[in-house]
Amino acid sequence: MKTASISEIGLVREVNQDATFLRHDEKAGVFLVADGMGGYFAGNEASQAVADALQEFWDQYSSFMVKPDFDVCVRVLENLLDVTGGEIHARTPARKICGTTVSLMWVSDDKYAILNVGDSRVYSVERRLFNVRRTQLTTDDVNPENGHLRYALGAEKGCPIQKRTGKVRASQIFVLCTDGVYKHIPDAIFRRALDELTKNGDWGRQTEAIKKEVLNYGAKDNFSLAVVGME
Repeated sequence: MKTASISEIGLVREVNQDATFLRHDEKAGVFLVADGMGGYFAGNEASQAVADALQEFWDQYSSFMVKPDFDVCVRVLENLLDVTGGEIHARTPARKICGTTVSLMWVSDDKYAILNVGDSRVYSVERRLFNVRRTQLTTDDVNPENGHLRYALGAEKGCPIQKRTGKVRASQIFVLCTDGVYKHIPDAIFRRALDELTKNGDWGRQTEAIKKEVLNYGAKDNFSLAVVGME
């Protein structure tokens, strides 16, 4: 596998409330972007709690000589999010709200699973013969009338978690990002940046180019992005 990532405070916020987590070996990997709720209580702690839980998951997974299969790992990750959300909610002071978006992807056995809460996104990007196919694999958990989040992990008990699974194709590139990326640069520029990932194998350079574009457009929010592909 091959990865690249950025996580930036932006030009307006005083604290980076995003978290990223990328771990993989030759056959499996777990990847996260999470956006702690800005304007509420300890959003950075909520997003980091998910990353910390994934570190524990990866440490245990890596310790097994015989690895658990894909479906077992997905069930464990679903439970991990449910438990972590409950822990965030339980330690939040009364009359406060604390939560985070989650875009989490697990890859193993030539399959992927995406677990999603909130409005962070996962895209599939794939070069075809004559064009680039870009597909948003997640659905934004937002109120269509005002754009506000409907769900965030930890903000309430029993938060619903979207799940999507599929087969991984050799040419497929996955892009996980918080709304600080896709809301703060024009769609045409973001689409072009995604397309460039299929042309240029230097993903570190490409993620830095996306960072520059977000900063050029004011970077009013924290922003994080992770790129994952098969080698």
